[in-house]
Amino acid sequence: MLATLNLERNKIGDFGAQCLADVLRKSKTITTLNLQSNQIGQDGVRYISDALEHNPILVTLDLGYNQIGDIGAQYLADVLKNNKILTKLNLNVNQIGDDGAQQLVFALSENTTLLTLALIGNNITPQQMCDWEDEVERIELYAHYPSDCSPDCYTDSGSD
Repeated sequence: MLATLNLERNKIGDFGAQCLADVLRKSKTITTLNLQSNQIGQDGVRYISDALEHNPILVTLDLGYNQIGDIGAQYLADVLKNNKILTKLNLNVNQIGDDGAQQLVFALSENTTLLTLALIGNNITPQQMCDWEDEVERIELYAHYPSDCSPDCYTDSGSD
């Protein structure tokens, strides 16, 4: 039984993502999928997102080091609003800007299962990330290294 599928650095691109999405739609065993560094763009992530709507078992999705951009982030945000399975999503280094990242954060208000969202190395401004601080308290959000934000963003508010 195949539970983990690691296709890291295989240059599958958008077409490969489309083929893989067909497999994901039918999979009843794959819980972890690593698609890091595969030249997947917004079209490829659209196929993967569509498959996630029909996949009842995928818990971890790693799409780091691709080129999904803001539009690809929007596709994933739309899925996250209803997905009750995925707990970890890596989108590091994906050319996502403030708009795409904001859509992902908004989706988290409706999603209670995602525990980790990685967005390091994207085009998200430090101030934008600091603005989300209260909205994403329940998950581990990795968007910038702490030195990228103003010190006020990371002050200890435990005395409230």
